Amino acid sequence: MWRPRYEGKRGPAITSQVMDAPEAGSTIGAMVNLSSSVRPSSRPPFGEALKGWRRMRGVSQLDLSLEAGTSSRHISFLETGRSNPSRRMVLRLMNALEVPLRDRNPLLVVAGFAPVYGESSLDGAELSQVRRCIRFLLDGYEPYPAYVLNRTWDIVEANSAYRSSLAALLPGVGERQNALDLLLDPLQLRPVVINWDEVSYAVLRRLRRQIQSPEPTADLVALWQRVNNYPGVQALLSRVDDSPPGDVVVPLEMRVGDTVQRWLTTIVTFGTPLDVTVQDTVIECFFPADEATEMAVRAAGP
Repeated sequence: MWRPRYEGKRGPAITSQVMDAPEAGSTIGAMVNLSSSVRPSSRPPFGEALKGWRRMRGVSQLDLSLEAGTSSRHISFLETGRSNPSRRMVLRLMNALEVPLRDRNPLLVVAGFAPVYGESSLDGAELSQVRRCIRFLLDGYEPYPAYVLNRTWDIVEANSAYRSSLAALLPGVGERQNALDLLLDPLQLRPVVINWDEVSYAVLRRLRRQIQSPEPTADLVALWQRVNNYPGVQALLSRVDDSPPGDVVVPLEMRVGDTVQRWLTTIVTFGTPLDVTVQDTVIECFFPADEATEMAVRAAGP
């Protein structure tokens, strides 16, 4: 059975191992110069959009047909416009290509069908159980930091361990920050991150994969452009490093007073989401990467 050559629905956490992504000259490499104005009226026909997603995933028509349970001839006819897809076929193809829910509704519309996936507010009544689950995970993760990110990397919720840690490093800063700004801005956490190059490189490649779409949304393109304005970021992205990693993951190493703390992170997502907001919501949890960091956290107490 075919498996996509990209790395799943979610990339690695902020401190996770750098994974393969398209380099300069690819579709995403050119996104630095994209306009932040993405016009829904300019969406291509379904066949062109399908071809764009298939090529982006790096699979042939035969590979896609086997995964979606149809024939390569039918895939060819859909891409050239000689055949029109059924609603069921659109959903099967999008599942096979692991297209994010946010991108599936426009594909359904251009194919002539109504949107399927809702987009609720995380503060709304529809997602009350989701919020309870998030709160349970954040509180249960104490005394280690954890926070919730939306699709544009804004920190929308956090536990007390994260709030106290951030306040100690950046007195006066609020908890509702953007995680990318915190890392990349020379006036925020960047000076205390010892391995800033490694961590930032992993994060930026994760963001670049996130906007890997034939029609990226304006908010993500604007975010990409904004972070590229920070000093050293474009030079970092132009670096090509084919050497194998020296560790299992890239830890986050931070200078805290006279000590060095090393953290690993994990990403928690909701399984089988049917709501766009739920799929876009992730919880990032920090775990001590060595005994010294764990002892320091526990010595600090609640």
